[in-house]
Amino acid sequence: MRYGAPAFALFVLLLASTSHALAQEQAKRAVQPVSTEAQLRQEINGNTIGVLGGIMNGTFMRFVDDMAKVIDDGDDLRILPIVGKGGAQNLRDLLYLKGVDLAMISAQSLVEFKARPGFSNLADRICYVTLLHPEELHIISDKVSSVQELSGKVVAFDGTGSRLAAESLFAPLGIKPKQMVPLNLIDAADKMKKDEVDAVVRIGGKPISGADKMQVINGNLRLLEIRFSEALVDNFLPTSFTRDDYPGLFGIEDRQDTVAIGVVLVAYDWRTVPERTRRLEKFTRAFFTKFPEIVGSKSSHPKWQDVNLRAQLRGWKRCGAAQAWLDSHRPEQKPVAALDATAARAMAARAAPGDKAEQERLFEEFFKWYERQRR
Repeated sequence: MRYGAPAFALFVLLLASTSHALAQEQAKRAVQPVSTEAQLRQEINGNTIGVLGGIMNGTFMRFVDDMAKVIDDGDDLRILPIVGKGGAQNLRDLLYLKGVDLAMISAQSLVEFKARPGFSNLADRICYVTLLHPEELHIISDKVSSVQELSGKVVAFDGTGSRLAAESLFAPLGIKPKQMVPLNLIDAADKMKKDEVDAVVRIGGKPISGADKMQVINGNLRLLEIRFSEALVDNFLPTSFTRDDYPGLFGIEDRQDTVAIGVVLVAYDWRTVPERTRRLEKFTRAFFTKFPEIVGSKSSHPKWQDVNLRAQLRGWKRCGAAQAWLDSHRPEQKPVAALDATAARAMAARAAPGDKAEQERLFEEFFKWYERQRR
């Protein structure tokens, strides 16, 4: 009996020790899943790149989707396509919206907004990965037969990029619409049939999505010809539509002149944030390495055939990882699309009928632009 008290004390001590050990083990088990989830969350976010496209059925989103299909490698590198509004909105979202690492932006938007409030020091805040495709300007109407007739008319635009392109075209040509209203192509076709709208503007890589549906709604729709001239040199480049682009649509019989705007894949320059820089570098290497697969995919937009990875955007810096990849992979890539000198001279002749000197000057301007794209 005299050992009872010490024995009981020892029993209590052993019990307390065992309980403490069990509590630690239970706590360890409870913490383990949380730790694993946190690690998984970090890994997924650490290898995900947000790429901003444009409107849902536009060329921008199609290009982002094409990239994602080829480059996306699960958790190792995930491409997250983001629907955007195009135009200057894409540029603003790249600068200020969380989760946006890269964006499809028209070269015109970069020039137009670099001096505006909210876009200060733009050249130091962004860099470009590559120039992409030219996007053709579509002006579709059943009311007028030329763009000059759009003064005093109600003109719809599909996306903010389309509005910016329309304004850049109308101003130098002295065209002053009565009103500019936002409408998608399908609604615009219907409202033209009801005489509520006179035309719709859409900037997009040919062939644009929804063209066939527009024609079903309104069979009188026609693409208006836009002839390249000196007044348009600063913002546009000459190009054309053919019957093959829109077979049986918009009344195109042979070749019809229009203008286009270059598109750029732009990134926020995360020089002071190593983790975001690492992600951008990882995407860039994958994009350049797998570029032939993107171009060669049967599901990719045909405009990928026009992309020259070495084309330069004058006045803007290329992202460091992109330039490093190009420097380490020589000889130079030849442009996919060759200069069609005959077509260029034909467009110059239509732009300045009867004026040989002006035709030659326009052709030389176009040739200089083309050479800059090849460098």
